[in-house]
Amino acid sequence: DQQGGDLAPKIVLSAGERTKWTKAVKKLQQVAGVLKRNPLQMDRTGVPNFTSTEYWDNMACDWDGEIQSTIDDDMNGVILASIDFACTSLMDSTGPEGVTAVDFGCGVGKWIPALGSRCSKVVGIDISRRLLEVGRVMCQEQRLKHVVLMRADLANVDLTKKGVPTADLVVCANVLISPEPTTRSSILKNI
Repeated sequence: DQQGGDLAPKIVLSAGERTKWTKAVKKLQQVAGVLKRNPLQMDRTGVPNFTSTEYWDNMACDWDGEIQSTIDDDMNGVILASIDFACTSLMDSTGPEGVTAVDFGCGVGKWIPALGSRCSKVVGIDISRRLLEVGRVMCQEQRLKHVVLMRADLANVDLTKKGVPTADLVVCANVLISPEPTTRSSILKNI
């Protein structure tokens, strides 16, 4: 338009699509409000291998509202089918000890019930004491006695010295979201 009119295409949304977009915009506005009130960062750019335990401890009060749950959002059951396939395949090679799973960055333990119902031993590791407290309550409620939750900073840990067993199956969801590349590299090296 030569006269400075709007060049953006007009988008027509159904009522259902408008509802989804409205919810998404409201969620973004909530997140923006949280960031204004709580400008904590998960780590500091330019400060290698620093992860803020305070940031993650604050996530414990509203984990479901703040952090995407990859296992809860698995609408087609691909994740659980993959875990089932892996555990079934591993049973032949692990013998009577069964499958050992490690959930790196377990948070509140969203993956723990799925792993706990399929594996003979599960270890969850996270940097946040408060997230692990929530996970421990969930394990007690679900009577998952073969689950151990431990605190460690994955960017700065020797897993062998920490007593983490060799894993047959590993979960590492939402862990490598650190904006600091050195921290991501250290985590990958350590796990």
